[in-house]
Amino acid sequence: EIVIENAPCLERFVRSDSFRTTPVIRVIRAPKLEILGSLTDNFGKLKLGTTVSQQEMVAGNLEMLMRSVKVLRITSSGPNLDAVLRFLRVFPLLEKLYIMSSLQMDMQNVQHHEPTDVIESLDHIRYVELKCYSGKKPDVDFAKFFVLNAKVLELMKFVVEGRCTQKWRTDQYKCLQFDSRASPNALCDFRSYSGHVDPTGCIRRGYHHNEHVLSMANPFDSSSCSHCRDA
Repeated sequence: EIVIENAPCLERFVRSDSFRTTPVIRVIRAPKLEILGSLTDNFGKLKLGTTVSQQEMVAGNLEMLMRSVKVLRITSSGPNLDAVLRFLRVFPLLEKLYIMSSLQMDMQNVQHHEPTDVIESLDHIRYVELKCYSGKKPDVDFAKFFVLNAKVLELMKFVVEGRCTQKWRTDQYKCLQFDSRASPNALCDFRSYSGHVDPTGCIRRGYHHNEHVLSMANPFDSSSCSHCRDA
């Protein structure tokens, strides 16, 4: 278990996905925490506060919501929309969301929450990046939720393993119903890569770069990484 008990100046918490086991992360007090990740989509691994239950927190205990977090990265098996939405309720002022997905073909990404179940972060998210996007139905259904519901979305970036042709991009645009997007100014960007992706989203090039990652303004944004920008 990783406990952040009293960290009034902590602005970012960045952990690698390379650990074999995923610890429980307990955040008791970190009022300036803006960048958080990587978390798994197992919501039970995140504990906020000391006495409030997870059920009470998700139900709307505003004192336990982390309104300081603006950037979040999650690894998701599926990707799992219901699991990710639970995190969005806890981080209501989230602006940038990064998802590293591991495709599960049997995942059914349908909208299960009630119409009255307001997810405040959908009014604030400006950027969504999906890494290891394949374009298959579970990926499409997951991404389409944000296309159709994120009201101020500016850019949705899809990092695709291997080559994606212009025809494939056009087909994806239609499958995602991008013409019906909730944010009229939202753009869609498909980028291909080859090779392995490390926990921050950067392309591995055989160098040790922990200090490099920590020096980045946003350690999850591969476009701001000079080593990876042209990968």
